[in-house]
Amino acid sequence: MVNRDEGGSKTVHSEIMNGREAAEFLKVGKSTLYSLAKHGKIPCFYIGTRMRFRRDELDKHFRSC
Repeated sequence: MVNRDEGGSKTVHSEIMNGREAAEFLKVGKSTLYSLAKHGKIPCFYIGTRMRFRRDELDKHFRSC
């Protein structure tokens, strides 16, 4: 997603996805997604206790495979 900041410059923001959205994006089951993330196979981060995924990081990760 590309937005413009107050000065009119382009800024790029990655879409943050929950587990369901990330699993659909990667075309895997939610349990597979969480297992891969738990074992460090795919990038994730936490908001409180909730695991989240950035679309651009998942794209970049799987392009490098």
